[in-house]
Amino acid sequence: MNAGRPLIVGNWKFNGLAAQLNEIASISASVYAKPFVADVLIFVPATPLSQVAC
Repeated sequence: MNAGRPLIVGNWKFNGLAAQLNEIASISASVYAKPFVADVLIFVPATPLSQVAC
C-alpha cells in the first residue's frame, strides 16, 4: 500500500444468499477497471470465503 493513497475498507454482510456472491465479483471488476486512486479492502465473512477468494 502506498502511504499517500487512501484506503477504502468495507465489512461485507452476507445473508446466506448465493446470488450475493455476484456482488463481490461486480465490486472487484469495477475497482480494477479504473486507475487506482485508492486501495480497497473488503472483509468477507468466513462462510463464502473460499468462493470469493481472488
